[in-house]
Amino acid sequence: MNTITARTVRTQVQRIAESTSDVDELLSAAGKVIRRAVPAEGWCGFTLDPDMLVKTAGVHEAGLSPALFGHLATLEYRPGDSTRFVDLARTGRPAAILTDHRSSERFHEILKPSGYAHELRMVLLDQARAWGGFVFLREPASPPFTQTDSRFVTSLGRVLARGVRRSLLRSQTGAGSLSASPGLLLLDEGYQIVSMSAGTETLLAELVERGATQPLLPAVVYALAAAVSETAGSAPMAVRVPTRTRRWATFHAWRLDGPVRVGVSIGSRHSDKAGEAVLENHGLSPRERQITELVLRGRSTAQMADSLYLSPHTVRDHLKSIFAKTGVRSRHELVAVLLKP
Repeated sequence: MNTITARTVRTQVQRIAESTSDVDELLSAAGKVIRRAVPAEGWCGFTLDPDMLVKTAGVHEAGLSPALFGHLATLEYRPGDSTRFVDLARTGRPAAILTDHRSSERFHEILKPSGYAHELRMVLLDQARAWGGFVFLREPASPPFTQTDSRFVTSLGRVLARGVRRSLLRSQTGAGSLSASPGLLLLDEGYQIVSMSAGTETLLAELVERGATQPLLPAVVYALAAAVSETAGSAPMAVRVPTRTRRWATFHAWRLDGPVRVGVSIGSRHSDKAGEAVLENHGLSPRERQITELVLRGRSTAQMADSLYLSPHTVRDHLKSIFAKTGVRSRHELVAVLLKP
């Protein structure tokens, strides 16, 4: 890898992460720039729910066929395959090259039939929480990915994680709610639609991923369905998902018995709870949420300390943690992004 190219790409990725407010645009721009230093014929980028480690949205401009997304999701949550994103995220491993071709179901059932021979995965980690990831793919005629490639994308992970987190915070706060009518999807064992309630198609249209070919269902549906189906003893799961119209949707999924294997509901998140949803997704503790609310009300450090029975020093420590978790640098910026119309 050319040193000058690597330095230029790193600078451009940092600029993209710090200045792009739309998360889809961020993933798309970053993926294209990274490929200048780490060439790849196929790639995709996506966001993850940091608590459930479920894919919530993505950009698939030059990757796998959407027809494979359901089976890929199954392999991601079925224990046993190599370099699953859930394993990388839980162990804090920021990048991995798929080398175990012989025993990898993903290689034999997804990558090889799609014309790819090499895979590099990247997890966007910050403070031990995963906010997204990238997959880079090479065809058989291209050289395998190297540890130099892996180390390079690792060096970009934290700034991109903070960029994704910041973009979600800026673009999804205070934008209103979805339709009041919830949606319901019933899926078979292949995650094909058995039936859905009236209005569900409209809700799903707000979550269709960005790419040359649109998948039949949004990534979050495949991911949730696979997670509740393939995880032993899995309880119903729920995630909040940012939509393309600057709103939040709440998805619940649960496993069923019989021909209908998975139920998925889609509900709205009321607009006055949008900021709360963002803060929850950014891992703020109950105390940090209290302090954030007081910041929004214009309280000084001394006033917050008095009302919460804390020392000013403790309040300042909480504020530093809040800034780090939400990706801002000051009270002014925190207020600006939370109250952005």
